[in-house]
Amino acid sequence: MITEQINAHYIQVNDVVNKIDTSIESGLTEKEAKNRLERFGLNELVQRKKVSAWQIFIGQFKDFLVYLLLFTIAVSVIVGFYELSKGGKPSEFLDAIAIFIILVVNAILGFYQEYKAEKSFFLLLFLFKFKKYTINKYKTKDFSILKILF
Repeated sequence: MITEQINAHYIQVNDVVNKIDTSIESGLTEKEAKNRLERFGLNELVQRKKVSAWQIFIGQFKDFLVYLLLFTIAVSVIVGFYELSKGGKPSEFLDAIAIFIILVVNAILGFYQEYKAEKSFFLLLFLFKFKKYTINKYKTKDFSILKILF
């Protein structure tokens, strides 16, 4: 019986089969499949509340480094105004603008990646509702993909 997490993606197929206590030729018995379903539950993704695009974008700014960069922008602007009041040429404004542009580009790229991942997650939830067939030594059976066991 399975008692540990198995990283099946980087061990040999025969090792995976041995660790999950099954057979490539015959699969699980009906009794063992029911036992594992009761013990581990359905093979499903937990559906969470859908996040709006706006929330994803705002979420890109909820990070300590972003706060630090925003603080740096504020300091640069303050120093720039101080230099301007002294009659100097404030190069700090350019620094603040450059940091701001970097923050915005970072937020846009992060938003794009997270938005695509969110859409993919909900597509996977939809795909899990389909039925699949299994063929083993004994018989062919139609069942929900949620009942695939390891």
